[in-house]
Amino acid sequence: MFESLQSLKRKNRLLEPDSQNSRRLTFLRLFCAVQIVSALYMWFQFKQTGYLPAPFVYDKNDTYMDLFHPMFWSDNMGVYTTWGSVYPPINFLFLQPIKYLITSSREAANAFELRADAGKYPVWLFVGYAAIPFLMLRSRLWRVFSAREIIPIFLAIVFASPMLFTLERGNLILLALPVLALAVAATGTLCCIAVAILINIKPYFAIIIFAFFLVRRFEYALITTLAAGAIFLLSGILLDENFMFFVPNVLNFSQEDALFSVREMLSLPSTLSHYAQVLRAVIAQGGGIGLRGVEAGVLATTLEALKWMVLAISLGGLWFARALPLQIVVVVSIAIISNLGTWVGGYSFIFYLPLVPILMKMRYRKLYLGIVLTMFAPLDIVSLLKQDIGLQDVYLSGQSVVVEWSLALGVFVRPPLNLALLVILTFEIIERFVPVERRRESKRDVPEALGVDRHPA
Repeated sequence: MFESLQSLKRKNRLLEPDSQNSRRLTFLRLFCAVQIVSALYMWFQFKQTGYLPAPFVYDKNDTYMDLFHPMFWSDNMGVYTTWGSVYPPINFLFLQPIKYLITSSREAANAFELRADAGKYPVWLFVGYAAIPFLMLRSRLWRVFSAREIIPIFLAIVFASPMLFTLERGNLILLALPVLALAVAATGTLCCIAVAILINIKPYFAIIIFAFFLVRRFEYALITTLAAGAIFLLSGILLDENFMFFVPNVLNFSQEDALFSVREMLSLPSTLSHYAQVLRAVIAQGGGIGLRGVEAGVLATTLEALKWMVLAISLGGLWFARALPLQIVVVVSIAIISNLGTWVGGYSFIFYLPLVPILMKMRYRKLYLGIVLTMFAPLDIVSLLKQDIGLQDVYLSGQSVVVEWSLALGVFVRPPLNLALLVILTFEIIERFVPVERRRESKRDVPEALGVDRHPA
């Protein structure tokens, strides 16, 4: 009898992984179905109204212009002086051959004419949009998922609101996904080169260099800095003799307080700074918003202070940590970047996608995955406030229609969750990797690094 019970327990243990995999596959398929239904709902709304609903930006004639504005200037010598671009040179070198294919060397008068030359529904844009997450899912870390699981994951990604938002804008930040996947999957020089490429796609990825320094990965910080500098100089020399104007352009951009309109900031906000800036904008326009007797100005300052306090504690956690795995350093860096300010934007949500396999191996994996899945959930189909903003020309439908701007549920859910993710990550770093005397006395077990070398510090 005892032996039969032991045999039954062993059999149950053997069956448990299959049961877990089955539940995970069922959940992935369900989440994928929800994302597809949400995308179909948006398409139905588009067919009914003639324009895309929230979270897409309120200017319905500006579709894809994050792509076509830089493409128009990609072979213009005034890209950094006249236009004042904040895109590093490598982006324009990437866009130049695409511009040539679109126009066949014919000069377009402006970026909107260039978009017209590309056709109303540029097939190549959608092919590239699908290829980017496909390349990301082909990286080494994603091999923990079976082929049956990868398919619903892929579909859930391409139909997720933050990804569709990025596609509608045509933003080049999509290029960062496979590179970021490589950065967290690789070690040594290859990791440094991947981060250097990321910095040359968007400069705020330089936060990762600072994080390398804080955790005393000085060799990584040095190699990444040299590689990023070399890529910047080489691409700048190839692009435009005035490429060094990029530096003051970026500094002015990141310090500008009035970069975006209120409606634009409330499309897909990622940080509490969006709330603070909206409150300041309302005050500047003579508004009198308050919360339970707290004035708007005080509330805006409090939100900014809370954000910066969390960022400071996170950076302090990196500084005091010992034996912190390289992959976790990158994960925390991305969470810091996403919470930095309004100039980072809601695009930064997509940076969490390549990090999912890392988050799955961490102590508070359920919280991390729950937060990420919620941020990618179709929250924006729930409208809390609508406002008629007048007649607009809509690029996608080719119509002139009265547009109704919508304030969606995601506006109030995603930024606090994004900050909460950083808080929990910081707590785990402090709990696991910051030496505390009483923890050493109790022989605290430091978990092994997630497949990478550990830094002895």
